[in-house]
Amino acid sequence: MIDKIINKYSKIAHPKKKVPLFKNKESYAEEFNEAYALKSGKIKKSYFIKGELSEGHKAENPSKIAQDILSGKMSPKQYAIMASKEKK
Repeated sequence: MIDKIINKYSKIAHPKKKVPLFKNKESYAEEFNEAYALKSGKIKKSYFIKGELSEGHKAENPSKIAQDILSGKMSPKQYAIMASKEKK
């Protein structure tokens, strides 16, 4: 199920940088697209959480991050900077 959603919405978020979502690259562009897709309503919160868990982000609490992005406490740019700097 998540694979179909990821493929459907893989290149929709940021019009200038077409980077697939949730493909485990940990790049700024990928993380920005994930957060932008969530903020703009292109993907649901549950899809964002499942995608982050599939990338191995269990320790960060993706549910809280998704809620912060949706509520405006964290912008897609802030999330991209935070997520691209972290090490696995």
